[in-house]
Amino acid sequence: MEKVQDLVATPADFDDDPRSGARSTHRRRRTRVPVAQAYVPSGRFISTAPEFFGQLGRAGLPDAMRSPIGGALTVLLEEDDEDKELAPPNLASFSGLLSFLVQHPDLSVPSIGVNPAGLFVSTWQDRAFRFSLEFPPSAGAVWWAHIEKRPEKTIVEDGWAAPNNVPLPPRIRQPAFA
Repeated sequence: MEKVQDLVATPADFDDDPRSGARSTHRRRRTRVPVAQAYVPSGRFISTAPEFFGQLGRAGLPDAMRSPIGGALTVLLEEDDEDKELAPPNLASFSGLLSFLVQHPDLSVPSIGVNPAGLFVSTWQDRAFRFSLEFPPSAGAVWWAHIEKRPEKTIVEDGWAAPNNVPLPPRIRQPAFA
């Protein structure tokens, strides 16, 4: 049986952003590819990449969380000549993401991405559920969205909250997505 890997680039790739007026600037889709054909980074990184990797190393996250985030950074911090119109990843936003994860050690490992504005976004999802957090550079608040598809309707909740007051759904806690 061939081993596959799910590739999800960023929450900006979803067309159903619940924020009013929000639009996706990308048209990528979730893709399942054989691991042997998975994306291999070019090795050319943005100039601030060492600062991101340094913050990750100093954050105090367990290896089970730090390692997948480091792998995602390898892709997210790659220098890309085609994406010059997008804002570069924001170091203060990344710091907010790391602080949130350190404050919530019971969470499973999220997928992380960078939106077109350069802000880091963490996402937990399965076929009928998605919970996302967006980390603005100021650590005062995070934007959150909870989307759950049920047979009778789709439930969408979102808002701004202090990082320690985000309404975390129980299903993103370990081992729900482990």
